[in-house]
Amino acid sequence: MGKRFRIVQSFLKRKKDFCFTKKKAFFLKNKHYWIVGAGTGYGRTIATALAAADATVYISGRRNSKLIETKAKIESYGLNARNCIPVPMDATDESSVLDAVKTIKNKGNSLHGMVY
Repeated sequence: MGKRFRIVQSFLKRKKDFCFTKKKAFFLKNKHYWIVGAGTGYGRTIATALAAADATVYISGRRNSKLIETKAKIESYGLNARNCIPVPMDATDESSVLDAVKTIKNKGNSLHGMVY
């Protein structure tokens, strides 16, 4: 975790957002989270923090271009974005939500948490 954690922790402190302690980040490592609204704002920040803790992060939102931007931002901080998986979804459309659930379920991992 070392260097990656410090990079994101430093970034988050500068932005006056939240950050995880090393102890909390340790408990997030290798866990799986689904963040809805990860294309911008708090969702993007939460996805970045989880990626810094080496969690697998499924990022969802209506605009795929914003999800790609989130993944690129995570990489720009020197973090491994390989475990940051865009899952485009419109939360107001039931079939879109069901498709996203199937996509995540097909990855074979159970979720440890979700932010909506």
